[in-house]
Amino acid sequence: MKKIFASIMMVAVLSVGFVGVSGILNEQKVEAKSYRYGGVWFEESYTKQIQRSLNNYYKYVYVGGKFIRIQGVGPMTAEDGIYGSQTGTMVRSFQSSNGLVADGICGTKTWTKLSFWYF
Repeated sequence: MKKIFASIMMVAVLSVGFVGVSGILNEQKVEAKSYRYGGVWFEESYTKQIQRSLNNYYKYVYVGGKFIRIQGVGPMTAEDGIYGSQTGTMVRSFQSSNGLVADGICGTKTWTKLSFWYF
């Protein structure tokens, strides 16, 4: 009888434990927002990095190992994490200025050059 009771209690404890862990994991799960542009999906956090880098590219010059801010130039695009037409246009402009294929998609080659401006 004690063995049966102990077995039942063990199953009950394990069941509650798994449900509890599952509930905690589900509460901590955060889904990233993604946006589609030119057939490619971009996560919100990655897009914000792209937007910040683009804004810095157009607001600063790199001279003598230092970034110098150009006076009177504000952000060129909102850093809202939405990879829309404005971000795509700025990526194409950056690509053209840097000898890349101007497709508006921030792939590996584009990000390699653009990431220099992420600060």
